[in-house]
Amino acid sequence: MDLSQLPSFTVTEWKMMRMLADGEPHTRKELHSCLEDELGRLLNIKPHLQAIKKKIRPLGEDIVCILGRGRLIQYRRVRVLPPSALPDIAPKNGRIRHPF
Repeated sequence: MDLSQLPSFTVTEWKMMRMLADGEPHTRKELHSCLEDELGRLLNIKPHLQAIKKKIRPLGEDIVCILGRGRLIQYRRVRVLPPSALPDIAPKNGRIRHPF
């Protein structure tokens, strides 16, 4: 990818992108450490994640939310497969037949 195609990120977004670059799930607390105001609420990461998603989706990437046990919420940066990469599993008659 040409560097001129990269979207521009704020300092906070860039810190979050660097943390998410490893492809591993990260908790809200970990991402919260990227904020300049670490005394803010954990929900303050949401607008930053939404802005990042909007910028990286055209590049074939996304950030997904992983719900764990209890109230554990983690975020992971992933590659998105284009529809052409998915197998054509639609039945010929247009009806889906359940195995049960």
